[in-house]
Amino acid sequence: MPVNLTQEQLAKVAQKRKNLTPTYYNSRIGVRQAISQDTEAALILLPSVKKELASRYCQTFATKENLASDYDKVLDLFVTQQLSNVQAANASLDLIFTSFAQFKDSLLGQGEEVLASGCTPVVESLSLPLGKLKSTFDMLSYRELHFQAAKRLGSSTLTEDQKRELRSWIPVLVSYP
Repeated sequence: MPVNLTQEQLAKVAQKRKNLTPTYYNSRIGVRQAISQDTEAALILLPSVKKELASRYCQTFATKENLASDYDKVLDLFVTQQLSNVQAANASLDLIFTSFAQFKDSLLGQGEEVLASGCTPVVESLSLPLGKLKSTFDMLSYRELHFQAAKRLGSSTLTEDQKRELRSWIPVLVSYP
């Protein structure tokens, strides 16, 4: 139950509550499920005009043609190109890190302590730019995740399951006049 209802609102909700709670289709899990008590209370208290408007939006969005807009196409091209650029840059940086690690291991791992300790200052100096490169690598890795997520989200069009979910809300919304 919503936390801040007045006694008058609680009485109205109790009076209009349905024995069989309406259900809607949840496209995320692929099944019909009952609305929550909070949702039922909100629908009871919501003015009819708002419920009718929500119902019209559900109908409009559910019947929208499933065509990718020009914006969706441009966005997909942009995201694909950016993802490719980030992956190429990260691959280049990874190659630098791998190559330097091998160089460092071969230089310091000669088995002769004199060579290893004598080369340590040189290796430390050579490692200085790697910190900045590592920051760049981390930033690009973050961007890669961002573009991968954008790619997964795809266009603004709805799946048939999502349209089904929207249509399933219409009888729920109108069942509480």
